[in-house]
Amino acid sequence: MKLLDKRLIYDQIKSLYPFMEFFNSDQEKLFIANMFNRHYSPGSILMEHGVSCNDIFFILEGSLRVSGISEEGREVVLYRIHKGDFCLMKAYSIMTETDFPAVAQVETKTEVIALPAKIFKDILSENPQLQNFIFTSSLHRLKDVIGVLESITFIGIKQRLAKLLILLATQRSSHTLKITHEQIALEIGSSREVISRTLKNFGDASVVQLSRGQIQILSLDSLKKICSSD
Repeated sequence: MKLLDKRLIYDQIKSLYPFMEFFNSDQEKLFIANMFNRHYSPGSILMEHGVSCNDIFFILEGSLRVSGISEEGREVVLYRIHKGDFCLMKAYSIMTETDFPAVAQVETKTEVIALPAKIFKDILSENPQLQNFIFTSSLHRLKDVIGVLESITFIGIKQRLAKLLILLATQRSSHTLKITHEQIALEIGSSREVISRTLKNFGDASVVQLSRGQIQILSLDSLKKICSSD
């Protein structure tokens, strides 16, 4: 990557990550000299569970899904990272020199700028604004993860499924949802078999209509009632 191109990309990153405004000239030069870009297509595994973290990344475009994996191999989405976000688990692994404790998978076409772990740690040790950004971001991510754990632990599968269907319908402005039972299981921390059985019950009650790879919501009011039921 040419120096001019690096300078332009650095300015783009800077507009997404406000703490970079506080880099001194040496930190800025260090960042620009060592950064490199990577492109990933949907479905790519950006980080695997148990792998050491050699770099930190800054997202210019796209989105990633960070998931936890149980010993039985069951996966549950912990949080998502989008343009301008930061992978706190990667930062944690770098700062504690431990392996990555989750799986990061690309959901949409993604471009990241990566920085070697050593360079990141050097800048972090001298920059209180970056330290504050990581601390604040960690609190937000902790809230997300606690929400996932509370949902799995205290909320029934019917309520979790109904809540997800309502959320997807709202996000996509459509009652026709192209999504598989396996994808739903991943989102709410269940198994495909349980999701299929619960959706069949919804179908028998005329709440949804099922077809291959698609769910048609027939009664949004019924889903809302399920959400509020014990």
